[in-house]
Amino acid sequence: MSETWSAQTIPDVLRERAERSPQATALFYQSQGQTWQPLSWADYWHQAWSLAAAFRELGLAKGDRLGMLAPTSLEWELTHLATMLAGGILVGLEPHDMPARLQRIVAQSDLNALFVKDRTLLNKLSPALLRPCKFIVMLEPDPAPLPDLPLILWRSLVQSSARTVSAPEALPAPTDAATIIYTSGTTGDPKGIRYNHRQIVLACASIVEAFPQVQAGSRFVCWLPLSNLFQRMMNLCAMAVGGTTYLVGDPLKVMEAVRIVEPDIFIGVPRFYEKLYAGIQQDIARKPTWMQNIIRLARDIGGRYAKHLREGSTPSPGLRLARQLSDCLVLRHIRGIMGSRLQFMISGSAPMPVWLLEAFHAMGLLIIEAYGLSENVVPIAMNRPDGFRFGSVGKSLPGNEVRCGPEGDILVRGPGLFSGYDKDANVQNHFTPDGFYATGDYGVLDAAGFLQLKGRRSELIKTSGGRRIAPVGIEARLREIPYIDQAMVLGFGRKCLVGLLTLDWDMLGTWAKATEGERPTGEEAALPEPVHRLIITDLKQHMQHLSRYEQPAGFLVLRRGFSIEGGELTANLKLRRQVIEEKYLSYIDKLYAEVDDLEAMAPAIAHDEPVLHYL
Repeated sequence: MSETWSAQTIPDVLRERAERSPQATALFYQSQGQTWQPLSWADYWHQAWSLAAAFRELGLAKGDRLGMLAPTSLEWELTHLATMLAGGILVGLEPHDMPARLQRIVAQSDLNALFVKDRTLLNKLSPALLRPCKFIVMLEPDPAPLPDLPLILWRSLVQSSARTVSAPEALPAPTDAATIIYTSGTTGDPKGIRYNHRQIVLACASIVEAFPQVQAGSRFVCWLPLSNLFQRMMNLCAMAVGGTTYLVGDPLKVMEAVRIVEPDIFIGVPRFYEKLYAGIQQDIARKPTWMQNIIRLARDIGGRYAKHLREGSTPSPGLRLARQLSDCLVLRHIRGIMGSRLQFMISGSAPMPVWLLEAFHAMGLLIIEAYGLSENVVPIAMNRPDGFRFGSVGKSLPGNEVRCGPEGDILVRGPGLFSGYDKDANVQNHFTPDGFYATGDYGVLDAAGFLQLKGRRSELIKTSGGRRIAPVGIEARLREIPYIDQAMVLGFGRKCLVGLLTLDWDMLGTWAKATEGERPTGEEAALPEPVHRLIITDLKQHMQHLSRYEQPAGFLVLRRGFSIEGGELTANLKLRRQVIEEKYLSYIDKLYAEVDDLEAMAPAIAHDEPVLHYL
């Protein structure tokens, strides 16, 4: 391992960085939502060290588990490192998660301590689950009477840590557990996965090797939940190389931060990029027609030029000149929304539609996909800025052995692989005899080593006619319609598919007006007939290239979008399909009944256009 990665534990990464560049800025944070405040590496190390000593005085012992139930903040980062300096194990909890799911995780994790932002989040957990805790740190003071729990305010803890002179007694070894993460629970209850320090440091080293652009002076925006291990690892990558991370506590304000920070590299999830593209489209739609035509021409030129780049071919002199002009006059202003320093963006957690990757690339914004799973801390595969292929998740990272089974099952083996779920005695059930783990995804490895995902086995829909259908591609095609915000296709055990849709009402109004339809006034139970016909026409157009059996026969248009708080999305914004189907089952049954009735009365009409129900 290189000099940068001589560290074997997470605290060692911070210590070495503080020794090499003590006065350089480690983090920027916002105190009480005000101006950005810097924190040097030396201060970062000193504060984490003092806090670790205070944790030890409060009783945190080596191997104890501390839960973090708070949004992204400086306090999160300090507590993260302090817990590990004290020899503890960090358990990240998602603040927006449903109380029932949080209760299950806390019950499984046997917490010895808890950090919580405020009383609202504390109330998501039952006092009975928290009584075994040695201490509970609450960030924000609460004037109301507090439950009979060992609570200490963050302000008091910081004051006591400033007076603490003793050092933590039990620094972790590389093989000691560093964190426990929990699976997203898209298909069942969350399961705990334990990773040690050496594995996480190895994962960070692999990421930096894949992205040499991550270097001293690079700027990063930390806005994804820190319960998300990949976001934590990206912060550690910045720590190792001497980059600067800006902590954004409210994800809804990430674009405000981007305009100020101007990051070099940005990480997000497909849902973010879909919303970003929709916002760009909506902004363009507000401009005069003549300007829209110029932008459309510039993007077309950019698209043809970008295609040459992807294919490794040489564009003609005329196209190069046209692209230079269109970029100077139009495209650079559009991509300026992400700042002037951006080199590329990374997407993970779910597949990105190829059309969306190409649309951003046409504007000069490169998004490269990565692929990983909770059970392997080293990302399994990544595209690189100098070697990418849209429609794939890139090539495997060093240390990972990846192969596809006879039926396309993706298998992985390597030092970043988990050793079994926490409190699960059936370890061997998860692995092949030669040590490979079946990811649950299926795909193909092409001749150049790029891995293409074809779907997730748990999401395959098997219709009553015996067809096996992967819904992800169909959903991506539906989301190409500008005003469709979210889409989910279902039909397991049914004779055909149906879909659930949520709408971007502002975009629908803009789109309807642009196509001379009647502008909807809001989230209505039924839409004006011209807008209803517009939706049906757009659905037919976007489904026409799908096979007949892949085309949903009907759609339920929902009044509200899917959300984490509603239990329909994971913290990474993945669909909890079973939860959604159960929640809307009675309406889905009515939709199927109408589809069946229509087919019985007039089969030709039934196959001509989808049925729409509004909820």
